[in-house]
Amino acid sequence: MVVHPRRLRPRRRQARASVLRPGGVRPLARYRRGPRRDASRDRRRPRRVLAGVPREEDPIARAEATFLHDDAARLLARVDEAGGPTGLVTHCQRFLADPVLDRLDLRDRFDAVVCCTDETGWKPDPDPIELAMAEIGVDPRADRGYYAGDGASDVGAAWNAGLDAVHVERVGHADRGRCVLGDRRVNRLDELV
Repeated sequence: MVVHPRRLRPRRRQARASVLRPGGVRPLARYRRGPRRDASRDRRRPRRVLAGVPREEDPIARAEATFLHDDAARLLARVDEAGGPTGLVTHCQRFLADPVLDRLDLRDRFDAVVCCTDETGWKPDPDPIELAMAEIGVDPRADRGYYAGDGASDVGAAWNAGLDAVHVERVGHADRGRCVLGDRRVNRLDELV
């Protein structure tokens, strides 16, 4: 277990997701930054950057290109039948997430939707997950739950929030280039039903 360096909380399991590479397990942060390069020896063309002009996605185009996996729909239906609370925590900004939720008719399927921002925090920070848990009335000290996601930051956020981490391996670790380790790995969300 690797302690999340930005925030230490007493009496809480803190972790940062790790990846399995040939030669052993390494903290994910090492791979996020990429290899160190000597800028003076970099022979690539410099990228042109327009100062002050944000590069934004088209929310409607993103919503039209997004689909709901069948297994995710089955899991949501099962949770609806059981009456359990559900929350969604996404790295998508609100202006991108809202059209997707509307197009896929998912807005009413979640009791809480939290979009990561500088104010709410970014996964693997536990704050966005804890905010969603508070909105759905789940006490992490008294209630049990899990957080399912398809990335190492999802696993780290779950652990940092005191939840079990379910890694949904849709791509395959050979294609991803690393193996994400969680409490449980599934290929389809309906394996959790």
